[in-house]
Amino acid sequence: MGVWGALLGKGFKKKSAEVQAEMAKKVNRDLLQGAIYGCFYVASSDGELGDDEIKKTQKLINGEPLMKGFGAEVGTLISQAEESYTEGGARIIQRRAKKELSELAHDPEQADIVMTIICTVADEGGIGEAERQALTSCAEWMNLNIKDYIPS
Repeated sequence: MGVWGALLGKGFKKKSAEVQAEMAKKVNRDLLQGAIYGCFYVASSDGELGDDEIKKTQKLINGEPLMKGFGAEVGTLISQAEESYTEGGARIIQRRAKKELSELAHDPEQADIVMTIICTVADEGGIGEAERQALTSCAEWMNLNIKDYIPS
């Protein structure tokens, strides 16, 4: 291979790696948005969205390997979701959660990751009846069985 082949090969490999990273980020963005809006929906189902629930959501998302590449975008999306809740209430969050979680129904592995995060945040202080009903809805939207995540 000549000089040009070597140069083009390196450039192509670098560009290919960049494209693959962007594609992975796009796929995982559904995961990220599902986790954020699912957590906000369940956390707000009891009538209020606590700061401790928001912080726990961010901490769990930042600790999930599939969501590591988002950095500051996590905080931005959480702020947007918090603003949506403040301005529009639980109904707006529920609609967005249903949309984002339904998009994960085709991928059981990602749905499982998100449901585990949502249940962990919901269990902050115990799971009340309103949260249990919201968790059941989340599971249904992702084609999961709620009994696999919380006891009856």
